[in-house]
Amino acid sequence: MPSIDASTVAGVSVELTWECCWIGLPKVALQRHHLDPETFREMVVAQGGACAICGYVAADRPLLIDHDHACCPGKHSCGRCVRSLLCAGCNGFLGVLEVTGELGSTRLQAMRAYLARWGVDPFEAEQFRRAGERHRARHAKQGIDCRCYHCTGDMTQPSGWIAEALAAGRPVWDEVERRNEEALQRIRDAGLSVDGL
Repeated sequence: MPSIDASTVAGVSVELTWECCWIGLPKVALQRHHLDPETFREMVVAQGGACAICGYVAADRPLLIDHDHACCPGKHSCGRCVRSLLCAGCNGFLGVLEVTGELGSTRLQAMRAYLARWGVDPFEAEQFRRAGERHRARHAKQGIDCRCYHCTGDMTQPSGWIAEALAAGRPVWDEVERRNEEALQRIRDAGLSVDGL
């Protein structure tokens, strides 16, 4: 199996040259998708190191290579059907959407009900604040320059809309549902079907 020097792959610190999932994933993924390190680096740079769907920059995790499963089902691709790089969250949700056709309100309500069964509301003000403290501490410890609301206090950054809704006393779950519907509309506008979602 050919080895890829971690220092040649954008987004990977030169210091992190030991083998682990963080380093191994790009190496394995490049092989699975018939991509060379230069092409992968160009994709990362072209996307500004951010997920092609949500724009989140996860400095502590690699972006995942997304490909068209209609062309190449499974984990491997021919390389010609590679679309872009996604964060783990968007890659997972996109996979669910493509495989099951479910991502809309039904799944969102099921997630909300699941959390409620465990007595968790991630959008309750104190829960949100504590999660933000843990997130900020973890990123500070790891030296990650995260630009989210929790790390910057800037409400225009990712998760800032939650803080804004909480401060205004607006129901956050209603906003989640509204944003979900907007996302479904963007899928429709892109010419994809969201029937049954």
